[in-house]
Amino acid sequence: MEVEPLPFDADEAVARGAGDVRHGDAEREAEFKQLGGYFQLEPGNRGLFAGLLPGLVHIQATDPAAERLARMIDLITEEALANRPGRDLVVDRLIEVLLVEALRFHAERAGAAARPGLLSGLADPLLARALRQLHGDVARGWSVDALARQAGLSRSAFSERFNRKVGVPPMQYLIEWRIALAKAMLQRDAPPPLEAVAAAVGYQSASAFSTAFRREVGSSPSHFTRAAAA
Repeated sequence: MEVEPLPFDADEAVARGAGDVRHGDAEREAEFKQLGGYFQLEPGNRGLFAGLLPGLVHIQATDPAAERLARMIDLITEEALANRPGRDLVVDRLIEVLLVEALRFHAERAGAAARPGLLSGLADPLLARALRQLHGDVARGWSVDALARQAGLSRSAFSERFNRKVGVPPMQYLIEWRIALAKAMLQRDAPPPLEAVAAAVGYQSASAFSTAFRREVGSSPSHFTRAAAA
């Protein structure tokens, strides 16, 4: 598709409803429509979750998945324009579902060509077993052997497959996931005691947790909590 540059004053083209802006000749039929939205990730966890999201997901109108997504977009648009109780909550949840559907589509189509990351790992049936167990019980004393058994693979085969699909070794992923969860707890309005945070994410003592946290984040948990509250 060729893109023709528009003159600067085309940006003055105009609002046709709540949040609806028309660019170009208002009398001509629109060549395409764009619906925008965004998700905001905590700065400290962006690196961990960046692997989940592909740079671009292109779903052609002829693809069977397009019809389902189009219906969801229509629902989002309808709800966003309605002035009904709970509108923002409903729109937020619908957009989350839309994101999940788009990522499902990407994982199914990309297959072996998907870039390493959590999404690629979850798309692998064997690794997904281990990841679901890990996410469901992050405080457990996981080892590579224990995760490999969940996947039904040998230790070496599991490690190679995990590193290739997810992009990091299994134990490094576990540490990063634990620290991400700990950050979320420390950023609450009333953070739990350090010992409780440590136990919740799989560390036997506050000192062991603090050492791991400082190594991954570059600051102590207490300093991180103060900075988050500032």
